Amino acid sequence: MLCENRLRTANQAGDSRPGAVMLNLDRPRRFWLDLEALQEIKGITGQDPLSASFFGDGFKLENFIVFLWVGLRADDPGLTMRQAAQFCRPAGIAALLSALRAARACGASTGQN
Repeated sequence: MLCENRLRTANQAGDSRPGAVMLNLDRPRRFWLDLEALQEIKGITGQDPLSASFFGDGFKLENFIVFLWVGLRADDPGLTMRQAAQFCRPAGIAALLSALRAARACGASTGQN
């Protein structure tokens, strides 16, 4: 089901990337960020994706789409930002936010982005 998100560890998904999570979107997709990806997000949005305001008071849907797009390219390098935006349907945005906040917190706390 679109945007019904369940987190699985990267090892369960057969991925050696620490901190990766699986998101059930149009199909199970791996979401993963490293330092280079975080820098790319900051370059595009002008905001630090690890700052409290990125998902808090300064939340912007456009920035969220960039965050999602960059993280999903680990699984699908040909994914476009427009395709990533299609996963952000109103009914599923809360579930996606919750899953990505959990992934962000896990990576930030272990230093494995």
